[in-house]
Amino acid sequence: MRGTHAPFRILSNPDGAAVALSSGETCVTPCTLDLPRGTGFKVRLTKQGYVTTTVEVVSKGSGAGVVGLLSNGMIGGLVGASVDAGSGAMRSLSPNPLVVTLQAEAQVSDQAK
Repeated sequence: MRGTHAPFRILSNPDGAAVALSSGETCVTPCTLDLPRGTGFKVRLTKQGYVTTTVEVVSKGSGAGVVGLLSNGMIGGLVGASVDAGSGAMRSLSPNPLVVTLQAEAQVSDQAK
């Protein structure tokens, strides 16, 4: 009932960071990608003058997914419920939205002194 894909929003401070997902998708912040709910991945953000940051996004069971699974089970029977469970439709990506504050390279150099 929820579908196997969901909008995944990526924000950075400052804007304009290049984003590369371990699953192959790319964009520039702020951006939204339509991604499978059932698969986790890593997000790498790069911007000139800032430290490259990598964040892990996980796929986990969600309350809305369980409600959808139960509803589909009542409407579509066992077949509908098993399709939702097997397809990842009952899962959600976390965190979503992904919000990353990039650290300036100069700040890292100053902290190392």
